[in-house]
Amino acid sequence: MKNNQNSLSDPNNWVELYGDQLLRFTLARICKRESAEEVVQETFLAALKARKNFSGRSSEKTWLFGILKHKIIDHYRKMEKQQPISIDDTENEYFDKRGHWKKSPKRWPGNPQKVLEKKEFWEVFEKCIAHLPLEMEQVFQLKMLEKMNSEDICTELQITSANLWVRLHRARFKMRQCLEKCWFTKTG
Repeated sequence: MKNNQNSLSDPNNWVELYGDQLLRFTLARICKRESAEEVVQETFLAALKARKNFSGRSSEKTWLFGILKHKIIDHYRKMEKQQPISIDDTENEYFDKRGHWKKSPKRWPGNPQKVLEKKEFWEVFEKCIAHLPLEMEQVFQLKMLEKMNSEDICTELQITSANLWVRLHRARFKMRQCLEKCWFTKTG
C-alpha cells in the first residue's frame, strides 16, 4: 500500500491544529486536567513515531483521535494496575444480606430535562465521576458516556463480563449517592 505521509500536515502544527479538540475530548473522559494533558502529549508522541505508517485512509484528525482513544484506554489500564480494587461497605447501608433495599432511593425532584440543561449540574456530575474509584470510573466513562459495548470494554480492560457488571453497578450506585448529596439535596 502506498504511504500517504505527504497528506499529513507538519507535526509542528499539530498542537495548534488539534490540541484544543483533543484536550476537550480527553477531559470529558479523564477529569483530572494534568492526566488529560499528559495523555494528549502521549498521543502526539505516538503519532510522530507512527507517522511513516499513516495510510491516508482517514483524515489526519480522525487518525489522531484514533490514537488518542487508545491512549485513554492505556491510561486507565496503567492506573488500574497502580491502585488496588476497593471494597466499599456503603452499600450495606441500603441493602440487606439478600440484596433487597433496606430503604428506597430518594425520588429526585424536578424535571430531569431541566436539570440536564444546567451547567452547574454537569460540573457536579464531573466532580462525582472524578471521585469514583478508578476501576469504577473507567467502566462508567466507557459504558455510559462513550456508549462502548460491553464486550469491547471487557476486551479493552481485560476483565470478565461479571466483573464489568459489578463495577458498573457500583459506579452507578456511587454516582447516585454523590448526586443526591451534592446536587439534589442542595437544589431540591
